[in-house]
Amino acid sequence: MQTTLTHLLSFACAAMAYRPPAGHAMYTYSLEPFSQFEHWNSLPGNGTVSIANVYGGWAVRTLTHAAINCTSKPVVPNQQIVLQVINTAPEPVTLLGCAEDSCHGTAYTRCPTSIPAGANATLALDPGLHFLVMVYNSSLEQECWPKQYGSFPASLTLPMKDPVAECAAAARPPGPAPPLPPSTYTLDLEPVASTGAPQADFKAWSAVAGIDWLVANLDGRMNMCELYQQYNMSGSDCSSAPDVQNMTGADFERFGNQVVDTFCTYDKVAGVQLDLEPFRAPYARGIVQLMRLLAEKLRTGACVSSTHPEGRFLGLFAFPDGLADSGLLEAISPNGFITISGYDLAPDSADSKFNTVDEYKAKLQSEIGRTVSVMTATNTSWTLGIPATASNHEYKAYLPSTEHCGPACTQYNNTATMVEYVKAALQVARGLTVNAESLFRGFTLWKWVAPGTPPTDYPQRSGNRFYPEEMASDTLAYLKQSLPAITATVQMA
Repeated sequence: MQTTLTHLLSFACAAMAYRPPAGHAMYTYSLEPFSQFEHWNSLPGNGTVSIANVYGGWAVRTLTHAAINCTSKPVVPNQQIVLQVINTAPEPVTLLGCAEDSCHGTAYTRCPTSIPAGANATLALDPGLHFLVMVYNSSLEQECWPKQYGSFPASLTLPMKDPVAECAAAARPPGPAPPLPPSTYTLDLEPVASTGAPQADFKAWSAVAGIDWLVANLDGRMNMCELYQQYNMSGSDCSSAPDVQNMTGADFERFGNQVVDTFCTYDKVAGVQLDLEPFRAPYARGIVQLMRLLAEKLRTGACVSSTHPEGRFLGLFAFPDGLADSGLLEAISPNGFITISGYDLAPDSADSKFNTVDEYKAKLQSEIGRTVSVMTATNTSWTLGIPATASNHEYKAYLPSTEHCGPACTQYNNTATMVEYVKAALQVARGLTVNAESLFRGFTLWKWVAPGTPPTDYPQRSGNRFYPEEMASDTLAYLKQSLPAITATVQMA
């Protein structure tokens, strides 16, 4: 296979296509640069990585006002007790109700959802409750006894400074109770929303020799609640899953400002990539709306500079299926790109059985064909992710959890190694070329983390493990010699 691809970048010519920088990239969830990568990247050979997809954080749905029905049995709507709660505590508060002067264990009525930290809540309570218990943590509880059974104050601020006086305050005026309002949410980027800083050290990554550009990688699993049901994890909290279906333009504006105000301050950040998955109904419409707004923000204002005269780029991790006619590619134009998944290809069943190398090659060939068709039709830039370490369907070994394996409870051991998948990917993709105006911009390696990084699982907190999680020595040796070289003869200015 030809191992030299020529990359001619010049923004002097106004007629030249507006493309993201060309170069091979890697996903990394390591928060700081690590010596294994820096050493490999400095070795002689064709293969180098010039773009680091660095972990910027994760999208979350933040509950700002919770509507919680705490009734133990059907109650006539206008006879329920409605209590407004402002939780100023730094942790969620669990609320228990007791219809006697003393309760133990299951005699309490437990609200199905905790009152989030720093959030407001409207609670619907059973009529006639004798008292409430607010549980903050293992060492703090507060009891709330009203002046008369069932006659709680209209509102409470937690934690209470004087529970006796505050709970004995005047009750809501008599009359029909108001209906329980809907819960409200915002879309936030963490840890930016909490700390003002991204998850990884972007300054340190900016200083790594050989890394020309950074891409801020932001992820989120929109269907987490669905996955938790599928994998016997219904007791796990999925309320923060960034489901964009019912988000408003103001929610997207808030999220977009968090993104640009954070990452456009770094000169080496060429763009942002959202790994909000999955891109399909019922989430696709909201994703298109969010991406349109974010693409515009990234090509204007503080994101424009002498280094980035056209602003920054915006990408989405996706499969080619569903991109055509979705409106997404048009929404992110002209500064958009797509990272196509060249792994986890077309699983043949609901379990996590691996694709054999031959199956992988055939599926990748089809994947690339569909990608080229849709990207050419819309003039959209793209990169191809390949599995240098384990994915969910290209791996050396899969070890399921005993409790939360759902449809994937069979342990698998593959005779193939990751270097064979890498070889297959480069062989199938040998016809792809990179130049100044090509839509294809290079390969993205999944994934490269520092040796000794704690293992991850899928779904999160399930205990299902895929191996190897670290780069194998034979994979590194092959990539160094065989990853097509991209020579930047004109530096991006």
